[in-house]
Amino acid sequence: MLAARGGSDAEAAQERQVVYGRAGLKWSLGQGRSSRKCPLLLVCSTGDEHWSANCTSPCMSKAIPTIQKYMTTSPHSIGVDQTVEMAAKAMTQHNIRHLPVLRGGKLVGILTDRDVKLVVSLTGVDATTLPVEEAMTADPYTTTPDTPLNEVVNEMAEMRYGSAVITQNHHVVGIFTTVDCCQALSELLTTRLK
Repeated sequence: MLAARGGSDAEAAQERQVVYGRAGLKWSLGQGRSSRKCPLLLVCSTGDEHWSANCTSPCMSKAIPTIQKYMTTSPHSIGVDQTVEMAAKAMTQHNIRHLPVLRGGKLVGILTDRDVKLVVSLTGVDATTLPVEEAMTADPYTTTPDTPLNEVVNEMAEMRYGSAVITQNHHVVGIFTTVDCCQALSELLTTRLK
């Protein structure tokens, strides 16, 4: 169970509980007593054993980075009138899973490797002639480069998006995928929790 308690507010001191299915581990997050930098204490218990550790990093004082720091800049894209087969070849060639779809330089959709696999699996559909426009997802999730990372990640998780297309002045300037998210998490865990 995870119980989070905040600083001094009575409301924040109320516990929230979330069950994790990890071999009977019970985690709780509460107030630390010996750390001046971070008021959090992490406690884990497995049956009879208990251990705890205070967070000693000034993790609450660092600004949340923007999506620009972690996005893939100048992503590959495809024209709306290109074929699904051409999109599949581009994805394979560049080892990517998401292609922003453009019409006249403007974003109109996104095509994923799942979209391509679905179209190819349908009987009676010819990927060599089917335009990307008929297989893409219109109006993909977009945001700007200055959006805080946590806002983008929260939206992606809540809505189950595989990517966010980063636009500026109506032009695609980047893409943030689940792979980018994992790289951001790794970097943040490495640098902020030391």
